[in-house]
Amino acid sequence: IAWARTEMTLDEWEPQNDDASPETINWEYLKQQDKDGSNLRREFELARQIQDMGVPYVISVWHLPSWLYNDPNQPKGTSRRTVPAEKWQELLECIGSYLLHAKQQYGVEPDLFCFNEANIGVYVYFSPEEHREAIKSIGAYLEKLGLKTKMLLADATGPRGTHTYAIPASEDPEAMKT
Repeated sequence: IAWARTEMTLDEWEPQNDDASPETINWEYLKQQDKDGSNLRREFELARQIQDMGVPYVISVWHLPSWLYNDPNQPKGTSRRTVPAEKWQELLECIGSYLLHAKQQYGVEPDLFCFNEANIGVYVYFSPEEHREAIKSIGAYLEKLGLKTKMLLADATGPRGTHTYAIPASEDPEAMKT
């Protein structure tokens, strides 16, 4: 196995906002989500199994908790949803706390992180420019937390022309270092 990929189920990790501040993490609330028999527990254990095998892996977000979207009342499978600017710090906290928990409780750290096919917005949409800014912001946040996880450039879908999605980020030295 050259590479593996797992899902980061943030909608199970933080189904409701843990607190009113993205500067603090309510670990008691979040750790309650990681319970025996849960999909979330299986996800963490699979990551540990992959890492124990020495296989590098990518962790990807498909769905966000509904409260993080600009349209929180839409059904879970709604495509092309976005995160409003005022919730961006909460998104960083959600991603960072998940990865810190995985590292501290399971001894795992993914090599790369991305949003699944954000170019078409399967469930989370970023324009090419928003993708560049997300790479810079998330990458800097993970580095600040002391995590080794780097950003995957352009997890894009489609048979032709998808390389153009990566151009804004690939031409930005700050984005390329994360």
